[in-house]
Amino acid sequence: MYNLSESLCKYKPEVRSNEATLDFFQGLVERKLVLQYCPHCKKYSLTSNRFCPYCLSEVVWKEVSGDGTIYTWTTNYQNSHPAFTAEIPYVIGTIQLKENVLFIARILNLKSDDLKINMPVKVNFWEMGNTYPIPFFEPFN
Repeated sequence: MYNLSESLCKYKPEVRSNEATLDFFQGLVERKLVLQYCPHCKKYSLTSNRFCPYCLSEVVWKEVSGDGTIYTWTTNYQNSHPAFTAEIPYVIGTIQLKENVLFIARILNLKSDDLKINMPVKVNFWEMGNTYPIPFFEPFN
């Protein structure tokens, strides 16, 4: 298991938003996971477009529960940035959210050997200090 520490977090690259992603990142500041939702076809999407990728109707931003199950995962052994050196290896997972959308994020507070397909997890937020909080998933307590 990896313990997040402030000394490591302060050296992470800054996460930046733009006009198309601002609502997502504002949700993170409020410790909410918000995704694009189509009121017409009732589907969520992870695009940063104004229109639904399924039916082309205009989308809105909507908070999701943050509850889901592990769909799949991989363990990363590559160092993509010096700030991540102490964390390697770390787990990146695809989470099937309760709202039937797949979301990719880090999985923390679980050993890689303990992960299972369909294991229940919930979102939490990694406060990085100099940037937006980052969503990650962990097991239910």
